[in-house]
Amino acid sequence: MQGVALEIREAFEGMERHLNGSLVDFKDEVLTKINEEGKEIKTGVYSQLANSKNRQEKKVSP
Repeated sequence: MQGVALEIREAFEGMERHLNGSLVDFKDEVLTKINEEGKEIKTGVYSQLANSKNRQEKKVSP
């Protein structure tokens, strides 16, 4: 499961999107925790729009 979580995390990092006519870089981090069986589970996604004049931070539930 840790390999899957790592792949998800890497998929979100450095994703480029076209928004309002300008290219911005979305840096999303997958939040995880270890459950009772020692497996990593997704608990949410921390999203940060990396554009200095239009910066937003939010926590999205899974």
